[in-house]
Amino acid sequence: LFRLGLAGFGGTTLVRFLPESVLVGFTAGVAVLMVVMQLDEALGVQGVVGTGFFSEATSLVIGATNGNPPRLFAIAVTLLTVICLIIFQPRYPRIPFALVVLVGSSVVAYWVGLDASTGLPLVGDRTALAHGIPKYALPSIDPRIIESFLTPAAAIALLGTLELTAVLRVDGLKIDMRREIRAQAYANIAGSLVSALPASASVTRSALLKQTPNTTRAAPMITAIATLPLVFAAPLLGRIPQATIAGVLFATAYQTIDRHKIQRIWQASQKGRLAFVITLGSALFFRLEWAIVFGTAFSLILYLADSARPRLRLYVPGQGERLLPYVRGEQAEVIVIEVSGELHFAAAQAFLAQVYELMPKHVSHAVLDLTHAHAMRFTALVAFEELAADLKKYGAQLHIAGVGDEFVDVLRKSKSTLRVTPASDEPGRSVQDALSAFRKPEPFNFSI
Repeated sequence: LFRLGLAGFGGTTLVRFLPESVLVGFTAGVAVLMVVMQLDEALGVQGVVGTGFFSEATSLVIGATNGNPPRLFAIAVTLLTVICLIIFQPRYPRIPFALVVLVGSSVVAYWVGLDASTGLPLVGDRTALAHGIPKYALPSIDPRIIESFLTPAAAIALLGTLELTAVLRVDGLKIDMRREIRAQAYANIAGSLVSALPASASVTRSALLKQTPNTTRAAPMITAIATLPLVFAAPLLGRIPQATIAGVLFATAYQTIDRHKIQRIWQASQKGRLAFVITLGSALFFRLEWAIVFGTAFSLILYLADSARPRLRLYVPGQGERLLPYVRGEQAEVIVIEVSGELHFAAAQAFLAQVYELMPKHVSHAVLDLTHAHAMRFTALVAFEELAADLKKYGAQLHIAGVGDEFVDVLRKSKSTLRVTPASDEPGRSVQDALSAFRKPEPFNFSI
């Protein structure tokens, strides 16, 4: 239901605010967790219980040092599986090595008589597998139960959407996110009637399919259809060595980590590196949903810090309608201040500080060119009025040019008395109109 809400009320647009470095860090964190959570199966160490990076690692060390050492058979099967999937699968993409090693290791384990007692724990040694079609049951409508599941359900919906986004970004696919999320929502609603686990885009399946020629949308559909007979094959599934599954997941994690993109992020900028490291670290040390929150919050803080100082360029009128760059220290009666960038609430005071620092000592008219300025709201209006008032103390005039329709509406509704010239489709026309509207009083000394 949360996913239907995301699809219906524009929640899918939120993924556009996720930086690439955050998504790459999240995907890498999921891959590392995938490896860590399978280490006990890969080593054949039983009795390990962990729900995260630290708890799994701690439980593994305690188990391995308290009479439950790693098993040679399990390690060998894990390594063989990883070698087949990482080395041989790319060379022979038409051979389903994942299926081959799963079936092959199961047959060998059954034939030789390997299980947990001989150093190769099987799936059936850990838990009993349900056999047959699950029983149909309606979800509970108890308000107390629903309330207790609201937060976990929202977290699962968020993680599923993020996993879908990560898979699409990694694969470079462009699909209708709203339809995709809605489809997954319907699938999860249907699955809840038979006690199914919440499902989303599968990082594991996507990584395995990328190693084969199966690149059409029919591939995951065929995978789903082929899974149906497994509902009745619980005894056979119980014969699969846990180490084989761990090896498949190790290979999947290796394929999931976009090493080339990580290298580019690392080399591109320090801020991208920090966002990546924060997201990756949060995925390992906190819950996965918090990794996205921390990474995105850090990126937004960096964005606000970067955009809080708009770029100013000063010009003086030349011959005709030409504008010449102002050379600092020269005398100028008329100055044009071109503002580029954001002028949101966090940038207003920085803008004023720059103007006061750069303004020539002797000036009679100032034109503020907002053609390339964005995100102007009431705070920007207050800053402009403060600048106009300071200039007026010394007999100066401020004229604002290049004002877009949205900010004109802000000026009108707030009953501002600032002198403005609307933006024009002709480059530079608004500034020239503002300059021609000036009268030329005696020059004065400007100093704030």
